[in-house]
Amino acid sequence: MRTISKLPNHILSEQSLIFTTYFSSKEDPQRGGRVAKEAIDYIAPWYNSIVRLKLLGVVLHDGLSEEFINRYSNSYISFVECSLGEMSLNDERFVLYTMVLRQLPRLEYVLFTDGNDVIFQHDPFSFMIDNSKYELFVGRNQGARIRHSKVMMRNVKNFFSLLGIPYDKGYIHSPSYNAGILGGRLTNVMPFLERLNSFLLRCSKGNNNMHCFNYCLYLKKGVKYRFSLFFNYRIYLYVYKWLVRVGIKRKGNVLKEVSSRNDKIGKSNSVFTSYPFCSDFKKFETDSEIYILHK
Repeated sequence: MRTISKLPNHILSEQSLIFTTYFSSKEDPQRGGRVAKEAIDYIAPWYNSIVRLKLLGVVLHDGLSEEFINRYSNSYISFVECSLGEMSLNDERFVLYTMVLRQLPRLEYVLFTDGNDVIFQHDPFSFMIDNSKYELFVGRNQGARIRHSKVMMRNVKNFFSLLGIPYDKGYIHSPSYNAGILGGRLTNVMPFLERLNSFLLRCSKGNNNMHCFNYCLYLKKGVKYRFSLFFNYRIYLYVYKWLVRVGIKRKGNVLKEVSSRNDKIGKSNSVFTSYPFCSDFKKFETDSEIYILHK
């Protein structure tokens, strides 16, 4: 049964918070094995950068000791204990995030990130506020589109089967986002999380958060179709194949890699991703203008 401990009083009135998780009671579905139970190194880059920038971070955990919590809690970092449900760690986090948000009525902006491979270089909330025309701010995957990721393509049809809906061929041609970063105004993030959770609970076996996350973004107006209403993806594919055949366009990594400085594929009227909000995933960028480095 999922539960959330009482939140610290000092965060109840805050208007912007950053969340991550430190779960060690289950195996990590991506890396295998369990995370060391009390090793601050696991979240050190995230932790230290929040303290340096004087932001406010909340770590959801499933059993850290009181000694550990007392040692690493401070004016900028709080720890909140949770009990997990039956889903994978990566899937569970979004359900628990939603439960926490319901206890924070004064919160205006929120950001969820991975904890072990994220560094903040600047205040991400200042960027969100300055770019408030966008509803969501998300991470970017290595491949430009779903079809460019072997990991995503490996189980895409099984994902639709778990959801109990017909396979949507258009989905694999949509941008590929990373669920390790999600933020925005609470009024925009909460409806997204509720839809995301409904999908996660429908396909609760395995590790499905990446497909659920991307499919929710695919369904959002402004992301599903990057073309005009009269130019659907089937026509796009037909034209693209013809251009390749006549030599105007060429196949290869040029069409597969994310162009973070000019990410016309990933960005839409409602979703912001890539530069300068976040780095390319696993590109080990060090550009000082980027707000969030995602290793």
